[in-house]
Amino acid sequence: MTLIQLRHFMALAETGSFRRAAELVNLTQPALTRSIQSLEEDMGQRLFERIGRHTELTPLGKALKEDVRTLVDDADYLKDRARAIINGEMGAIRIGMGPMPSKILTAPLLRYMSTNHPGVRVECHVESTESMLESLKEHRLDVLVIATLLMPLSNDFRIEPIAALQGGAFMCREGHPLQARKSLSFDEICHYPIAALTMLNERIANYMVDSYGPAAHPDNCVSLRSNQFEPLIELASSSDTILFGVRGAALELVELPVKPAMKDSGLFGLVSLARSTEHPLLPTVRGLVTRLLQELPT
Repeated sequence: MTLIQLRHFMALAETGSFRRAAELVNLTQPALTRSIQSLEEDMGQRLFERIGRHTELTPLGKALKEDVRTLVDDADYLKDRARAIINGEMGAIRIGMGPMPSKILTAPLLRYMSTNHPGVRVECHVESTESMLESLKEHRLDVLVIATLLMPLSNDFRIEPIAALQGGAFMCREGHPLQARKSLSFDEICHYPIAALTMLNERIANYMVDSYGPAAHPDNCVSLRSNQFEPLIELASSSDTILFGVRGAALELVELPVKPAMKDSGLFGLVSLARSTEHPLLPTVRGLVTRLLQELPT
């Protein structure tokens, strides 16, 4: 028994004619007859009987008609629902972000989705990279937006680079004592407190050391840390603290001209499970996130 056979059953039950039913389902009469006969074999009894030129339901056919209608209607509903989810008209998606991507993306992403896809439920979560990767593996999150430098090497995840932002910037408030300088050494900025995210890993630390020497390792130079980026921006905006992070995540601050410039490029990417089917809403999120990140200064 197939859904197609059930549709053929409903067409014949509604029209009472093999000719009209065949036209309705775009089949030849012999093909429709074979389909109905196969369904009757599965049911173990005839569902239709001919009375003159008219075809009527048998008692078994009458008893099953409303159940068949429900199945066909439910199948149509599922098809419509799937199409609506694919088109971004309904459904749900859970997005994990690092602190810096969250600062850049959360508000515009939620604003865009609420305006253009009001039937879609969107959840944004900000956690540590390790916690988000575990949530992704446990299917508590659908996709991550994080700095690829924070990703461990693993075959469990699919990493899709989407934008390269200026990374490794040292930033301060307007009016900071160092703002007017045309060029600064790393040693000179170390006269002020330096703040950064808690989750700077060894790969980022190595970039800092390669650029400025052993004193630039975060364990040596960063004295103020938080796992949230917003409080660090507020700290740098209201004090002489210097903030280290992705430039595009703190445009309200001024970048200091530290020489040489950091060698990394702040590459951001979408992360999903390597051996899973792509979430139907991911193309919508991918397009929006890519556009928002690429509009930022590089």
